[in-house]
Amino acid sequence: MKIILDKIENANTICVFRHQSPDPDALGSQFGLVSWIKETYPEKHVFAMGWHRGQSANLFGEYEAVSDDVVRESLAIILDPANKARIDDENALSVSPEEVVALAKKHRTPSIAFTYNDPTIFGEYVIDISSIAREEGIKSVMVTAGYIDKNARKDVYKYVDAANVDLKAFTEDFYHKITSSHLNYVLDTLVWLKKETEVWIEITTLLIPGENDSEKEIKQECEWI
Repeated sequence: MKIILDKIENANTICVFRHQSPDPDALGSQFGLVSWIKETYPEKHVFAMGWHRGQSANLFGEYEAVSDDVVRESLAIILDPANKARIDDENALSVSPEEVVALAKKHRTPSIAFTYNDPTIFGEYVIDISSIAREEGIKSVMVTAGYIDKNARKDVYKYVDAANVDLKAFTEDFYHKITSSHLNYVLDTLVWLKKETEVWIEITTLLIPGENDSEKEIKQECEWI
């Protein structure tokens, strides 16, 4: 028990798992432990993992969507599955646009950010969520590489309020070699956002030593902006 307590005390983020198709006993154990950790260590981030839509889904508590990166870096506590295959690690994979906006309202979140992976791969989901969010007075933000076909972007960005575009470099060679894409597509998206929409734009360029950080390239990018 001391070993377990020490691990809990030393962890900043904790994810508590239980078995699939949970009965009230499994749900009670999971949410009971989550509640105890939260009350004992209020500074820690603690999540109940899994997905459940049965009659008792909201009886004990609510599940939150947790990114894979958060789960990967967390302390995982697994309660009573008979084997690894029985662990419910489904992470809120089916969340409707209405549910996303409802969660934002519940937590008084002023905006919803679409990110990780690039939101262009789930453009229809962005459209559905952002349209409902607009009706509720909640802003929508795209965090994106800006690589999107011109025939799709008008619909995807229709209800989007702001975009942080990752301009990865300012040479076609970098884009072709590192990302298997093309610089001009991204620049065209940025020009379109600036001239033909009311979307607030921010540009981010992360410098990689020896790849996109030459003084000449940085100067060219700044002059273009």
